[in-house]
Amino acid sequence: MFTVEERKEILERIIKFLKTLDVKLIALVGSCGNDSADQYSDLDMSVVVDKNKLQEIFNKYEKFINTMDIFKYFKTSYNEESLLIGAFLKSGLELDVGFTTLNEFEKNRIKRTQNKINVVYGDESYENVKKINSNANNDSLNYIIETAWYNIKNAMVALKREKLFRTVKEIDDFRLIVVETYGNAKNIETKHFRQVDNLDNDFKQLLANSYFKEFSYNGLKISLLNTLDLFYWVLEKLNASDESQNYKNMFTKLLREIEL
Repeated sequence: MFTVEERKEILERIIKFLKTLDVKLIALVGSCGNDSADQYSDLDMSVVVDKNKLQEIFNKYEKFINTMDIFKYFKTSYNEESLLIGAFLKSGLELDVGFTTLNEFEKNRIKRTQNKINVVYGDESYENVKKINSNANNDSLNYIIETAWYNIKNAMVALKREKLFRTVKEIDDFRLIVVETYGNAKNIETKHFRQVDNLDNDFKQLLANSYFKEFSYNGLKISLLNTLDLFYWVLEKLNASDESQNYKNMFTKLLREIEL
């Protein structure tokens, strides 16, 4: 397993190489960017480049990363302005380095600025871009209200048909939306459940109850009902009590009608 010192040495080596290229900004993101890293944390970086040099610099970094003691690496293209190379070193350290245009970087900063970043090269003002929480929160709340019927109805019908894996899938999909909605309201990063442990205990207990304890019809029915309780609780906490009551009435009626 890699040590903190080894991770620091790898980081310095990467930054030194990137500075030889025509990059505009290098930033640590994730746990190493927001001062929450520990001895097990990987390295996540964003590198801003001009659009017309994006592919060229990406290719040069790919050759560079292959000079390291890697186990495996992969490439991802999110769009024409955002590319990523992930590498797993034999030491156990994961390196995720994204290459992006300034336009794409700024858009992502607005979406994710509940997490501080650490700019190690370039314009340090990007460390503290302010997020417009009210718009993000409203969008998230509207989304969960609009999608609840789809996921929950599908979960109920799948359970009635005893399609247990489909039931799990629908519950899991909806649970992630509930967590993301509440996390946005609390200004907590929930991608990969990154900071969910920092949320309040009432939420965490309801969340824990929403997972099935037994893979069976009865076990998944309890999971479904507890997921609904989590959903109602979040709506009420986000000042959407009317929506919460409306859904309670609707889903109670549907449970009764399909005899779950």
